[in-house]
Amino acid sequence: MYVEYTARRFIAPGHVAGGNYWIDVKLTRCDFDAQIEAQTTTALSGKSKTLLHRIDQTYDIATVYMNQLEQLAEMREFLGSVSGGESFMVSLHGDRVSPLQPAMLDPITWKEERYGTTDYFRYTFKVRVA
Repeated sequence: MYVEYTARRFIAPGHVAGGNYWIDVKLTRCDFDAQIEAQTTTALSGKSKTLLHRIDQTYDIATVYMNQLEQLAEMREFLGSVSGGESFMVSLHGDRVSPLQPAMLDPITWKEERYGTTDYFRYTFKVRVA
C-alpha cells in the first residue's frame, strides 16, 4: 500500500507540520467490502423501484508487524494526521506508479497492536476510497 498524506499530528522526527509525505506499507490484510446505499419503494401494484445513492468501497487493512522506529513514527504520524477526517491519497494494490485514489479512514479509528512482549507492532484500520 502506498500512501501520500499531509503531516498534522504526531509529527515524526525530521518531518514538519504541514509537510507532504509518502509511505510504502506492507500489508497482511486488505479485505474489500461494498456497502450499498439505496432506497427501494414499492407501489400498491407491487411494482418496485430502487434508487441507488452510492456504493461505499471500504477496505479492512492490517499491516505487517514492524519494529523499526522510523517506520513506527511514520505510521503514527500518518494515522494521527488523518484521524480528524482528513483525506489522503492511496494506492491499495500497488506502489508509487499505480493510480492514486482519494481516501479517508472510515470509521475514524485505528489500532496499534504489539506482538506479545516484543518491540514489533502492527496497525489495523479501515479505509474508504472515493
